[in-house]
Amino acid sequence: KEEWNQTVQKFSKSVPSSGKIKLDVGGKSFSTSVETLTSRMGSFFDIMFSGRFPLKKEEDGSIFIDRNPKHFGYILDFLRGSFPPLENIPKLTIDELKIEAEFYQLNDLVLLLLNESGSSNSVGSPSSSTSTLSE
Repeated sequence: KEEWNQTVQKFSKSVPSSGKIKLDVGGKSFSTSVETLTSRMGSFFDIMFSGRFPLKKEEDGSIFIDRNPKHFGYILDFLRGSFPPLENIPKLTIDELKIEAEFYQLNDLVLLLLNESGSSNSVGSPSSSTSTLSE
């Protein structure tokens, strides 16, 4: 949690509370909406865009997040309400994704990934739909 608090507090300029947003995650660009990012109450993004912390935009208008972008597409797909069946995801990727889900405080995704070893695993979002990941 300390790492998360430090990351959130690094930002120093406000950003919109709705609409399209560009994220720079570890040097890779991602576009989404603030509504998608804030769809999980209590998550890193929900708190980031709550207005309680000032945020800094980079020169190109993006918000920089100093994390490895390798699995961020999965994070966005989960927030968008579509997540691929876990049986299609390699175990190493699931383990790495769990670390990212913990960082972003996506507790329902963490639980889904923890339960992967046991039961049926094609659900991961409120809509229970699946999609192809896009970056």
